[in-house]
Amino acid sequence: MHAPAMLLAFAAVAMAYQVTSPNEMEDWSSEGMNKVYWEKVETDPSTFSMVLTNEDTDLLPESVLLIRTVKGSALKTTVSSPSGGWPVGEGYRVNLEDKHGGILAQSMPFTVTKSETTAPKAPRPRHPPLNPSRNPRRNPRRNPRRPPSRNPNRKL
Repeated sequence: MHAPAMLLAFAAVAMAYQVTSPNEMEDWSSEGMNKVYWEKVETDPSTFSMVLTNEDTDLLPESVLLIRTVKGSALKTTVSSPSGGWPVGEGYRVNLEDKHGGILAQSMPFTVTKSETTAPKAPRPRHPPLNPSRNPRRNPRRNPRRPPSRNPNRKL
């Protein structure tokens, strides 16, 4: 008698919001931008809040509101780190919460790793600089696409 009700409750939970990334195989970087992906079904609330948590209060003393209102239909968003970055460590989770703070979905535990900072490389020019005297657009006398003048009075 209770089995069908439990099965129905389990099916409802299995079909609700699910955070697909980050997860135990996909870390976050301590600095910069990090992505969050999720899945939803039609019956899920249209918006939610996104919160970062960690049971290790030495790493994250309290939960951090990442985004107050997220459109569920977006299925992904980007989260920026605070100035100074996230503390490096394990056991982080992203929670999707309803307007009352109830958890709609929770990511698998993931790790925040130290960002590798490297000096940006200067862009390489795609073409060498043009010499104006050799540039057909700037020197019409040297334009090979221009037919020679047929003026008989013109000196060659």
